[in-house]
Amino acid sequence: MRIYNVKEKMITIFRKIFLLSRKKEKVNNTIRAVYHIFLLILLLGGILGLGLWVSYFTSNILAKLIIIISVMLFFQGIFAIVLLLYTWNNPLKHFEEKKHFPYENPFYSFTALVPAHFEEEVIAKTIESINAIDYPNFKKQIFILVNEKDNEKTIAITKKTIAKIGQKNIKLLVFSGPAGKSEGLNIGLSKSDKDIVTIFDAEDRVHPDIFKAINTIFVREGADIVQSGVQLMNYEKDWYSLFNVLEYYFWFKSSLHFFAKSNVVPLGGNTVFFRRHLLEEIGGWDENSLTEDADIGIRLSALGVNTSIFYDERLSTREQTPPTLTSFIKQRTRWNQGFMQIFFKGDWLRLGTFKQKVFILYVLLWPFVQAMLFFFIPIFIGASFFIKLPIALSMVSFIPLYILIIFSVISNLVIYDFIKKYNKKYSIWLIPKIFLMIIPFQMLLGISALRAMYRQIFQKVNWEKTEHLKVNDNSIESDE
Repeated sequence: MRIYNVKEKMITIFRKIFLLSRKKEKVNNTIRAVYHIFLLILLLGGILGLGLWVSYFTSNILAKLIIIISVMLFFQGIFAIVLLLYTWNNPLKHFEEKKHFPYENPFYSFTALVPAHFEEEVIAKTIESINAIDYPNFKKQIFILVNEKDNEKTIAITKKTIAKIGQKNIKLLVFSGPAGKSEGLNIGLSKSDKDIVTIFDAEDRVHPDIFKAINTIFVREGADIVQSGVQLMNYEKDWYSLFNVLEYYFWFKSSLHFFAKSNVVPLGGNTVFFRRHLLEEIGGWDENSLTEDADIGIRLSALGVNTSIFYDERLSTREQTPPTLTSFIKQRTRWNQGFMQIFFKGDWLRLGTFKQKVFILYVLLWPFVQAMLFFFIPIFIGASFFIKLPIALSMVSFIPLYILIIFSVISNLVIYDFIKKYNKKYSIWLIPKIFLMIIPFQMLLGISALRAMYRQIFQKVNWEKTEHLKVNDNSIESDE
């Protein structure tokens, strides 16, 4: 009977695989098929690697180290692929983003907090964009949060823009104290009298229907938090921009769904919507954290809140990649150091289950892994070519390279999906670009992680501002 059940399950699986080719979403189905194939390859490779590690006792210490780390990276690679392609592997469940449509009548009221730090080039357009959100004025308020130490131009332009719009529900809140995003957010929270509090960055382009969609999700799902999509757009600008755009696409469209299912969500920094009373209950944002978004997400997860993830390409908040390598490294350094702060702070220990703790540790400890990979990627490649090892053992030492190749294939499929969904123009040159630049990008992430470790060790906790391009609307094509 058991054999018969296994046979029936296998037949069902093959039928599903066969039917994939007949569905309309061909790109999504291709990604899903590749996901299963690569997991199978990695599983077989891992079994081979573990067998060799157990059975082959070499006197070469470097060889042993390579095998051990290769096997560790094998398991990390499997989990990373699960995260990256979680949504595409569950298309019927997660691609039903029409849960927000048709829109419910406006029920909840919204406060939008907009921290602005030396943002004179983009703040006016952002205020206009948020003001243009199609929702009753008496149910929305906008607070622009600026430290008095900030550039006077930011304050002057904000005042001028608010006066030009002429709406009483838009206010500039100037505060004193150490320049920090979290401090401004807490001041904005203290002034809010609306049901839902959200955050937008000073360079964001916001879709006019975003409040309608989020209101609908709160009404229908009874969520405590809704994390909506944030998407970098200018993938063609610089060599690293392509991978930065893909990171956001993977994270907001797929990975966050995985974490939400496990009830532990390191939230994004903007277009995240909270019930105000929850923020007040936990005392708002941690003003000493460099990643206050992930920190508050973990603290709220420890309370057992219900977080809904919502990604709709049409409604996603659009941003642009850091304009220079230096700016990118500083931004990634801040994120990595912020994760280190959260790890040592220990709030994650209050999470309810062992599984939650393991999953969040994967995120918080990832900077240490990236720092390690900065050294080990070139060592692995060099050792594989120049250290004499048995053929089977040499194959195992190439596991990190195999994983990067797999990621390159997946990235090519997903960037094609991204371009089609956002009505961009695809270039065949993206294929070799991804294969050639994925290792340099990993090294760039490693540099950022090492820099974060240095800053954390020497307690350099000042906020390094991320530069923004001086256009927050014209460079992004409308899809309407």
